[in-house]
Amino acid sequence: DRGMYLRLAPTLHYRKEYVVGMKNVGMNGIKNSQWASATIDLTKSVDEIRSGLDKKWRNSLTKAEKSGLTYVMGTAEEYLKELIEDYKALLTRKEFPSITPEFFIHFQGILPKDRKMRIFCARSGAKKLGTILIAIYGDTIEYLVGAVPPEGRAENAGQFLLWNAMVTMKKNGLKRFDLGGMHPDKTPKGILHFKEGLGGVPYALLGEFDASYSLVARAIKLMVQYRL
Repeated sequence: DRGMYLRLAPTLHYRKEYVVGMKNVGMNGIKNSQWASATIDLTKSVDEIRSGLDKKWRNSLTKAEKSGLTYVMGTAEEYLKELIEDYKALLTRKEFPSITPEFFIHFQGILPKDRKMRIFCARSGAKKLGTILIAIYGDTIEYLVGAVPPEGRAENAGQFLLWNAMVTMKKNGLKRFDLGGMHPDKTPKGILHFKEGLGGVPYALLGEFDASYSLVARAIKLMVQYRL
C-alpha cells in the first residue's frame, strides 16, 4: 500500500494451492528460491535408522568404527576454535556461498546455554580428522557445517561424525534430524551425494515471493537480487 518492496519466505512446505494463494494476494514467485532438504526420524530405533542408510554409506561408517576413530562433543571454546580452523581451510578449498566464520563465533556467543550449537570433532589417536556443527531448535537438530579435510575423508570421518551426532542427540531426546540443505540444482553434487546416503525423507518449502508496484520498489528489488 505504501509502494515499498515486500519480500516473503513462508515457512510452508510446497503445495500448488499455496502458490495460487500467494499470487491471488499480489505476490510473485521468485525463481529458484525454494529451500530443499531432507529429514531423518530420530524416534525410530538406532537399528532402524542404520538400516535406512545407503549400503556404501553404511560400509564407510563401519570401516571408520573398526579403525578405532573416536570423537569429542561439546560447546566449549576450544571445540569452536577447532571448527573455525577446519571451516576456514574448507573455504579455501571450495568455492561456494557460505556463512562466514565470524557469524558462527558471534551466534554461538549470544545463544543461551541450552541452545548453543554442538561441535563434534573426530580423532584418530591424537590426530584431528575434522569437525561438524549441529544446531538445535525445538525437537530438531540441523546439520550446519561439515569441515572434514582430505585426510579425514580418507578415513570416513564425515560418516562417523554425522552418525554419532544423530545417535547422541537421539539419546538426548531430539526427534528429528534435518540434513541442512539438499537442493537438486543448487547443492554442490559431492555434498548432495554424501547427504543422500543417509536416506532422509526429502522436502521442499514454498519458496520466496515478492511484490513491487512502484519505481522505487522495483529499484530496491534489483538491489536485493544483486546482493543475493
